[in-house]
Amino acid sequence: MGSISTSVSVWKVTGNLGGEDHIDRTRGPFNEGGLFAERQGWHLPDFDDSQWASGRPSEGLPRAGVSFYRTNFELNIPKGIDYPLALVISNSTIDSHHRVQFYVNGYQFGKYVNHLGPQTSFPIPQGIFNYQGPNTLAVSLWALDSSGAKLSFDLKLKAKIESGMAPVVNAPLTRWAPRKGAY
Repeated sequence: MGSISTSVSVWKVTGNLGGEDHIDRTRGPFNEGGLFAERQGWHLPDFDDSQWASGRPSEGLPRAGVSFYRTNFELNIPKGIDYPLALVISNSTIDSHHRVQFYVNGYQFGKYVNHLGPQTSFPIPQGIFNYQGPNTLAVSLWALDSSGAKLSFDLKLKAKIESGMAPVVNAPLTRWAPRKGAY
């Protein structure tokens, strides 16, 4: 057995962009991590993904690596009705080790590590989802094994509750803009 010597004198850890002086003041320092897509702000509304190749998380990755997916869609749920929604993973029994992060309108609202935890349903409250308009869903899929990973999930209605609840104000949205210092 042998070893390789090197003259590396400095190691750096990539974390969220800006570190303690984080970029996204609306969502806070724990909303983003060190993935390239997060540091670039690809999970935020208004990012232009029109030049990206088409793909689906259900097609996944054929080997170890990270893919990032985005989609935009509209909801039209009547005001004054509480229809709780959740992102529900439907292929949680596959053997490959992988990690998933869900972003709804830029807010991280779910982390899933298939071989560690039992949670497969991620409730997203009204106000994070825009119930009367456009929404952006972004997903990071990190395949940890050489066999790759696939992800299937659905947006599920969890209940139908008609009540006298007051209208919900949507959470503030920071829109995408180029990020200085992102790499």
